[in-house]
Amino acid sequence: MRETEPIPITIEYRLTEEGAEILRLHGRAAEIRIPECIAGVPVASIAERAFAVQAEVPETDAEERPALLSFSTEGAEPAEKEQPLKLLFLPDTVRHIGAYAFAGCSALEHLHLPEELSLLPEHALDGCAALKRLSLPAGLEEIGSYAFYNCRTLAGLELPEGVRKIGAYAFYNCRNMEKINIPLAAAGGTMGAGVGAAAGLLVVLFSYSLIRPDIMRRTRRCWQEYEEGRRELAGMVIKTAWPIIAGTAVFSITNLIDMVMVMKILTGSGFSEAQAEVLYGQLSGKYVTLSTLPVAISTAIATAALPSIAASVKRRERGVIHRKMNLTMRTSMIISVPAAIGITVLGPEILRMLFPDASDGGALLTVGGISVIFLALCQTTTGILQGINHIKVPVMGALLGAITKTVLNYFLIAIPELNVLGAVLSTTGCYFVAAVFDVCMLSRITGVRFDFPETRHRVGGYGGGGSRGLPCDFYALSQ
Repeated sequence: MRETEPIPITIEYRLTEEGAEILRLHGRAAEIRIPECIAGVPVASIAERAFAVQAEVPETDAEERPALLSFSTEGAEPAEKEQPLKLLFLPDTVRHIGAYAFAGCSALEHLHLPEELSLLPEHALDGCAALKRLSLPAGLEEIGSYAFYNCRTLAGLELPEGVRKIGAYAFYNCRNMEKINIPLAAAGGTMGAGVGAAAGLLVVLFSYSLIRPDIMRRTRRCWQEYEEGRRELAGMVIKTAWPIIAGTAVFSITNLIDMVMVMKILTGSGFSEAQAEVLYGQLSGKYVTLSTLPVAISTAIATAALPSIAASVKRRERGVIHRKMNLTMRTSMIISVPAAIGITVLGPEILRMLFPDASDGGALLTVGGISVIFLALCQTTTGILQGINHIKVPVMGALLGAITKTVLNYFLIAIPELNVLGAVLSTTGCYFVAAVFDVCMLSRITGVRFDFPETRHRVGGYGGGGSRGLPCDFYALSQ
């Protein structure tokens, strides 16, 4: 019986203070096992792109052929006949692996990583589409950005207890990923929101238990001929709540529209699916997250102003209502305008600071920073309108904004030069239309002309040392 002819593989290396470093693999075979030592020196590291390829060699032989390894410090020509790399074994002597080390190994099915490896670098397994399972070493502490990018058949991972950091988009486009077992130490961090909410509920319940006797005493004293039933009260709550929810959902509407339209339009205009996913990731993961952060504060201001304005409406204090409306708008703009300017001017620098390994997408912030102002206006006027019992007006504003967003998305994203920037521009248009509608309707309903020149003066004053006025505005708003 004739023995299968081996494939000659040359491993290019160099000697360092730590040991031997593998620089390049010349030749491909179905199974390659790196020895622990080369020329009597332990293999300590794998250089950047050491096993990477632009495209895996095609499958030519039906029978897998063994690898005949040789080692050189000068490199060599690859074998005439090669096979795609399917199994790679790295010795436990390896302590460091460079970025893109196995990128493009699309046939790689099994990989043994060294047990003492502490960092799986960025793009390490980028494009290893055939990798279904992988055991991560117990000593692993950090997973770099895009480490498992496009590992489309990877079904699950169990992260070791020592993992402390996972880079941006580490598991991006892992379509078959069903579960990732996160260590208890990492999972404990996600409990903060739940524990905080539970603590807040306990505080509310405790506060209610203290004032409940007084509430019950007032209830017995406040007798009226007609008492609403539970069903009637529930109907009133629902009737009041749904316009409030719909009116404040303009932000969620834009995200939903983008989720439905962006990928479809990008792929239809000539972008590959992978390119479209990267662009959509920049839109949803960076632009949306950072541009809506300042608005969370203005939304809280609008929510806090609502009961105060509603109380003044009940007491028919027209002058006080007008003053509180201007204060609410002014305070919201004092926060939103500087934030919008900062995001517009420093967008790329902000991304480089927050995502040093994946800082693409700065143009989205530069173009869309102004949307912070319009969204803050929209959310603030929504709170005021709800406070004066015109809860259906913001619903119309949100509907007009959604129509604007859909139409602009359809035309702008399809322009290749704009691509995902079209979604940013359409979002800005959506917030602009909704904000203008809400402000105009609020002025028409109340007869209040908002003092925008004074707001501009206050914004400049606070930036130049006049910060004493901001707490005063908050105090006046609470009265």
